[in-house]
Amino acid sequence: MPSTDKPLAAQQLRDSLTRLHNARALSLNDASLHERLLGLKRWQVRRLSETYADLLAHPRYGPATEFFRNDLYGPKDFSQRDRDVERIFSTMVKIMPAGALQVVATALELEALSEELDLELTELLGDKLAVNVTLTAEQYAESYRNTGRRRERERQIALISELGEHLDRLVHVPLLYTSLKLMRQPAKLAGLAALQDFLDRGFNVFKHMRGAAEFLGIVVRRETQLMEQIFSPHPAPFNPE
Repeated sequence: MPSTDKPLAAQQLRDSLTRLHNARALSLNDASLHERLLGLKRWQVRRLSETYADLLAHPRYGPATEFFRNDLYGPKDFSQRDRDVERIFSTMVKIMPAGALQVVATALELEALSEELDLELTELLGDKLAVNVTLTAEQYAESYRNTGRRRERERQIALISELGEHLDRLVHVPLLYTSLKLMRQPAKLAGLAALQDFLDRGFNVFKHMRGAAEFLGIVVRRETQLMEQIFSPHPAPFNPE
Protein backbone atom coordinates (compact mmCIF):
# COMPACT_ATOMS: atom_id res chain seq x y z
CA MET A 1 0.00 0.00 0.00
CA PRO A 2 1.45 3.43 -0.94
CA SER A 3 2.44 5.56 2.03
CA THR A 4 0.32 8.56 2.91
CA ASP A 5 1.97 11.94 3.47
CA LYS A 6 0.43 12.89 6.81
CA PRO A 7 1.33 16.63 6.72
CA LEU A 8 -0.19 16.96 3.24
CA ALA A 9 -3.33 15.12 4.35
CA ALA A 10 -3.57 17.41 7.39
CA GLN A 11 -3.27 20.52 5.19
CA GLN A 12 -5.88 19.16 2.77
CA LEU A 13 -8.17 18.59 5.74
CA ARG A 14 -7.61 22.09 7.14
CA ASP A 15 -8.21 23.74 3.76
CA SER A 16 -11.40 21.73 3.23
CA LEU A 17 -12.75 22.66 6.65
CA THR A 18 -12.27 26.34 5.82
CA ARG A 19 -14.02 25.93 2.47
CA LEU A 20 -16.89 24.05 4.09
CA HIS A 21 -17.29 26.67 6.79
CA ASN A 22 -17.45 29.47 4.21
CA ALA A 23 -19.87 27.62 1.92
CA ARG A 24 -22.20 26.58 4.74
CA ALA A 25 -22.26 30.10 6.17
CA LEU A 26 -23.82 31.35 2.93
CA SER A 27 -26.78 28.98 3.05
CA LEU A 28 -27.25 28.97 6.83
CA ASN A 29 -27.60 32.76 6.80
CA ASP A 30 -30.26 32.64 4.08
CA ALA A 31 -33.26 30.42 4.89
CA SER A 32 -34.61 30.54 1.34
CA LEU A 33 -31.26 29.61 -0.19
CA HIS A 34 -30.84 26.81 2.34
CA GLU A 35 -34.25 25.32 1.54
CA ARG A 36 -33.59 25.46 -2.21
CA LEU A 37 -30.17 23.88 -1.68
CA LEU A 38 -31.80 20.97 0.15
CA GLY A 39 -34.24 20.65 -2.75
CA LEU A 40 -31.32 20.41 -5.18
CA LYS A 41 -29.63 17.74 -3.07
CA ARG A 42 -32.83 15.71 -2.94
CA TRP A 43 -33.13 15.94 -6.74
CA GLN A 44 -29.53 14.78 -7.14
CA VAL A 45 -30.14 11.80 -4.86
CA ARG A 46 -33.09 10.79 -7.04
CA ARG A 47 -30.90 11.14 -10.14
CA LEU A 48 -28.23 8.94 -8.56
CA SER A 49 -30.87 6.39 -7.63
CA GLU A 50 -31.87 6.16 -11.30
CA THR A 51 -28.33 6.20 -12.70
CA TYR A 52 -27.18 3.49 -10.30
CA ALA A 53 -30.37 1.45 -9.87
CA ASP A 54 -28.50 -1.65 -11.03
CA LEU A 55 -25.67 -1.16 -8.53
CA LEU A 56 -28.07 -0.37 -5.67
CA ALA A 57 -29.76 -3.71 -6.31
CA HIS A 58 -26.46 -5.58 -6.62
CA PRO A 59 -25.64 -7.74 -3.56
CA ARG A 60 -21.94 -6.91 -3.77
CA TYR A 61 -22.06 -3.25 -4.77
CA GLY A 62 -25.34 -2.10 -3.21
CA PRO A 63 -23.99 -0.99 0.21
CA ALA A 64 -21.13 1.00 -1.35
CA THR A 65 -23.52 2.69 -3.78
CA GLU A 66 -25.79 3.58 -0.88
CA PHE A 67 -22.80 5.03 1.00
CA PHE A 68 -21.80 7.27 -1.91
CA ARG A 69 -25.37 8.31 -2.62
CA ASN A 70 -26.34 9.20 0.96
CA ASP A 71 -23.11 9.98 2.81
CA LEU A 72 -21.48 12.02 0.05
CA TYR A 73 -24.36 13.47 -1.97
CA GLY A 74 -27.49 13.27 0.14
CA PRO A 75 -29.23 16.09 2.03
CA LYS A 76 -28.09 14.67 5.38
CA ASP A 77 -26.75 17.10 7.98
CA PHE A 78 -23.02 16.48 8.34
CA SER A 79 -22.36 19.61 10.40
CA GLN A 80 -21.82 17.65 13.62
CA ARG A 81 -19.23 15.42 12.00
CA ASP A 82 -17.44 18.44 10.58
CA ARG A 83 -17.55 20.26 13.94
CA ASP A 84 -16.05 17.13 15.50
CA VAL A 85 -13.16 17.28 13.05
CA GLU A 86 -12.63 21.01 13.53
CA ARG A 87 -12.78 20.82 17.32
CA ILE A 88 -10.25 18.05 17.68
CA PHE A 89 -8.20 18.76 14.53
CA SER A 90 -4.76 18.98 16.16
CA THR A 91 -5.25 15.89 18.31
CA MET A 92 -6.73 13.92 15.41
CA VAL A 93 -3.72 14.69 13.20
CA LYS A 94 -1.39 13.41 15.93
CA ILE A 95 -3.16 10.18 16.85
CA MET A 96 -5.05 9.05 13.74
CA PRO A 97 -3.27 6.61 11.40
CA ALA A 98 -2.11 8.38 8.25
CA GLY A 99 -4.34 6.28 6.00
CA ALA A 100 -7.48 7.00 7.99
CA LEU A 101 -6.59 10.71 8.12
CA GLN A 102 -6.33 10.68 4.33
CA VAL A 103 -9.81 9.14 4.06
CA VAL A 104 -11.27 11.97 6.18
CA ALA A 105 -9.30 14.63 4.28
CA THR A 106 -10.43 13.34 0.87
CA ALA A 107 -14.05 13.00 2.03
CA LEU A 108 -14.10 16.58 3.31
CA GLU A 109 -12.49 17.96 0.15
CA LEU A 110 -15.18 16.17 -1.87
CA GLU A 111 -17.86 17.53 0.47
CA ALA A 112 -16.48 21.09 0.30
CA LEU A 113 -16.24 21.07 -3.50
CA SER A 114 -19.72 19.55 -3.87
CA GLU A 115 -21.16 22.15 -1.50
CA GLU A 116 -19.59 24.99 -3.50
CA LEU A 117 -20.86 23.61 -6.79
CA ASP A 118 -24.32 22.95 -5.35
CA LEU A 119 -24.56 26.49 -3.99
CA GLU A 120 -23.68 27.99 -7.36
CA LEU A 121 -26.16 25.71 -9.10
CA THR A 122 -28.87 26.57 -6.55
CA GLU A 123 -28.42 30.29 -7.14
CA LEU A 124 -28.62 29.81 -10.92
CA LEU A 125 -31.74 27.65 -10.69
CA GLY A 126 -33.47 30.15 -8.41
CA ASP A 127 -37.25 29.65 -8.21
CA LYS A 128 -37.01 26.41 -10.17
CA LEU A 129 -36.11 24.86 -6.79
CA ALA A 130 -39.02 26.45 -4.92
CA VAL A 131 -41.34 24.26 -2.88
CA ASN A 132 -44.00 22.54 -5.03
CA VAL A 133 -42.01 23.25 -8.22
CA THR A 134 -40.69 20.25 -10.16
CA LEU A 135 -37.15 20.67 -11.42
CA THR A 136 -36.66 19.05 -14.83
CA ALA A 137 -33.55 17.28 -16.05
CA GLU A 138 -33.30 19.85 -18.85
CA GLN A 139 -33.31 22.76 -16.40
CA TYR A 140 -30.72 21.07 -14.22
CA ALA A 141 -28.44 20.31 -17.19
CA GLU A 142 -28.72 23.85 -18.56
CA SER A 143 -27.75 25.44 -15.24
CA TYR A 144 -24.99 22.87 -14.68
CA ARG A 145 -23.59 23.75 -18.12
CA ASN A 146 -23.93 27.50 -17.56
CA THR A 147 -21.74 27.39 -14.46
CA GLY A 148 -18.85 26.51 -16.76
CA ARG A 149 -17.18 24.52 -14.00
CA ARG A 150 -15.86 21.63 -16.07
CA ARG A 151 -12.49 21.51 -14.31
CA GLU A 152 -14.18 21.43 -10.91
CA ARG A 153 -16.58 18.71 -12.08
CA GLU A 154 -13.64 16.64 -13.26
CA ARG A 155 -12.01 17.11 -9.87
CA GLN A 156 -15.23 16.04 -8.16
CA ILE A 157 -15.25 12.77 -10.09
CA ALA A 158 -11.54 12.24 -9.38
CA LEU A 159 -12.15 12.71 -5.65
CA ILE A 160 -14.90 10.07 -5.69
CA SER A 161 -12.41 7.64 -7.19
CA GLU A 162 -9.61 8.68 -4.80
CA LEU A 163 -11.83 8.25 -1.75
CA GLY A 164 -12.91 4.81 -2.89
CA GLU A 165 -9.32 3.78 -3.60
CA HIS A 166 -8.18 4.94 -0.14
CA LEU A 167 -10.95 2.97 1.55
CA ASP A 168 -10.33 -0.09 -0.59
CA ARG A 169 -6.62 -0.13 0.29
CA LEU A 170 -7.15 0.42 3.99
CA VAL A 171 -9.62 -2.41 4.53
CA HIS A 172 -6.84 -4.78 3.48
CA VAL A 173 -4.57 -3.58 6.29
CA PRO A 174 -5.74 -5.83 9.18
CA LEU A 175 -4.09 -3.93 12.05
CA LEU A 176 -5.43 -0.58 10.86
CA TYR A 177 -8.96 -1.88 10.41
CA THR A 178 -8.82 -3.50 13.86
CA SER A 179 -7.50 -0.33 15.47
CA LEU A 180 -10.34 1.71 13.99
CA LYS A 181 -12.88 -0.75 15.41
CA LEU A 182 -11.24 -0.42 18.82
CA MET A 183 -11.61 3.37 18.59
CA ARG A 184 -15.41 3.23 18.59
CA GLN A 185 -16.03 3.56 22.32
CA PRO A 186 -13.21 6.07 22.99
CA ALA A 187 -14.47 8.15 20.04
CA LYS A 188 -17.96 8.25 21.51
CA LEU A 189 -16.60 9.28 24.90
CA ALA A 190 -14.56 12.03 23.24
CA GLY A 191 -17.62 13.38 21.44
CA LEU A 192 -16.50 12.07 18.06
CA ALA A 193 -19.31 9.60 17.46
CA ALA A 194 -20.42 11.22 14.19
CA LEU A 195 -16.93 11.05 12.68
CA GLN A 196 -16.40 7.48 13.88
CA ASP A 197 -19.79 6.46 12.47
CA PHE A 198 -18.83 7.88 9.06
CA LEU A 199 -15.52 5.98 9.07
CA ASP A 200 -17.20 2.78 10.23
CA ARG A 201 -19.78 2.91 7.44
CA GLY A 202 -17.15 3.61 4.80
CA PHE A 203 -14.84 0.82 5.92
CA ASN A 204 -17.64 -1.70 6.36
CA VAL A 205 -19.16 -1.22 2.90
CA PHE A 206 -15.76 -1.48 1.21
CA LYS A 207 -14.83 -4.53 3.24
CA HIS A 208 -18.14 -6.11 2.18
CA MET A 209 -17.33 -5.40 -1.48
CA ARG A 210 -14.08 -7.42 -1.47
CA GLY A 211 -12.40 -5.31 -4.14
CA ALA A 212 -13.62 -1.98 -5.48
CA ALA A 213 -11.88 -1.59 -8.84
CA GLU A 214 -14.87 -2.61 -10.97
CA PHE A 215 -17.33 -0.58 -8.88
CA LEU A 216 -15.20 2.59 -9.01
CA GLY A 217 -14.60 2.12 -12.73
CA ILE A 218 -18.36 2.00 -13.38
CA VAL A 219 -19.00 5.12 -11.29
CA VAL A 220 -16.19 7.12 -12.93
CA ARG A 221 -17.27 6.11 -16.45
CA ARG A 222 -20.93 6.96 -15.87
CA GLU A 223 -20.28 10.28 -14.14
CA THR A 224 -17.72 11.29 -16.77
CA GLN A 225 -20.12 10.40 -19.59
CA LEU A 226 -22.91 12.35 -17.93
CA MET A 227 -20.68 15.40 -17.46
CA GLU A 228 -19.48 15.27 -21.07
CA GLN A 229 -23.03 14.91 -22.39
CA ILE A 230 -24.19 17.91 -20.39
CA PHE A 231 -21.33 20.09 -21.62
CA SER A 232 -21.59 18.91 -25.25
CA PRO A 233 -24.64 19.67 -24.97
CA HIS A 234 -26.61 16.46 -25.46
CA PRO A 235 -30.43 16.63 -25.85
CA ALA A 236 -30.89 13.87 -23.24
CA PRO A 237 -27.70 13.90 -21.12
CA PHE A 238 -29.03 11.57 -18.42
CA ASN A 239 -29.80 8.79 -20.87
CA PRO A 240 -26.82 6.41 -21.26
CA GLU A 241 -25.67 5.62 -24.77
